[in-house]
Amino acid sequence: MTNPQPLTTNMLALIALFEGSARGQINVWDEQYLSLGTLHYAVGQGSGARFLQRVYQLDPAGTLACLGKDFTAAIKAGVPAIKAFCRTRVWQTGTRWNGAFVALSRLPAYQQADMELAQPYLDAAQRVARRYGLTSERGLAWALDRCVQQGGSLRSHVEFVFKMLQPGLREDEVMDALSRAYAATANPKYRNVVLARSLTVAHGNNLRSKYPGSVSLERQYGISGTRPWNPANAPAPAAPTGLRVFLEDPAGRNILWDGDQSDVYGGVPLKNAWLTEVRDTLKRGSRTALRGIYVTVFDDGALLLERD
Repeated sequence: MTNPQPLTTNMLALIALFEGSARGQINVWDEQYLSLGTLHYAVGQGSGARFLQRVYQLDPAGTLACLGKDFTAAIKAGVPAIKAFCRTRVWQTGTRWNGAFVALSRLPAYQQADMELAQPYLDAAQRVARRYGLTSERGLAWALDRCVQQGGSLRSHVEFVFKMLQPGLREDEVMDALSRAYAATANPKYRNVVLARSLTVAHGNNLRSKYPGSVSLERQYGISGTRPWNPANAPAPAAPTGLRVFLEDPAGRNILWDGDQSDVYGGVPLKNAWLTEVRDTLKRGSRTALRGIYVTVFDDGALLLERD
């Protein structure tokens, strides 16, 4: 695997600030049992289990040294065993596992797996940035943050606001307006957090957004509001194909589902056949109560599942 570009590394460091995942920090408190990695891949939803499998595949000895024989045996046994181990041995155990995952995060294998799992979000960010004419590094960072927190699908309300913008606006003014549009589509419980985080990236700091602490994209992360993120002749990423499903997690983030046919969300088994039928049956742009959950079908055919 080639080394990631500095901008990618810097953007993921910024996301780690927002996600509370820097330097191997984990979350063992919510119903996902364990979330780890820069984007806090959730074991309960499958992506965290596959993250652990990839780290083990790249460095079995390092994984064993950091996590111990019992955890490593569960990783070797597969996704159901990882979920079971994390549910009974990791979930709600306070800081017991912190040191192990800090050590694991220092392995090159961990860092490679982290970058590999982030790639779909990075690709989606390029599509979003191009869609809204965002050419600066900060513009791409803003697009990545929206994809991580709210998914990479286009949203009807955001599209409407974008089409109504006056011509000639500065890029930060465009991102400000789109940040408010994205926040308007978020779960009301998390709307203020979504807006504060998005405006912080849009303006390059948290002076206006009131996001906690002191944040400067240029000073702390080297992310410029003027330097272009991509040469004009670079090829555009391929458009997404197939079934794309986002799941709202307990923190209000929309997580890209990894396609594990054994997953259950809000009591509903996630099967490709059913999800495809839902996508093809429900009206685009609609949010529908279905089998105890809410399903939104975006204009590009992607699905968002939310618990009632």
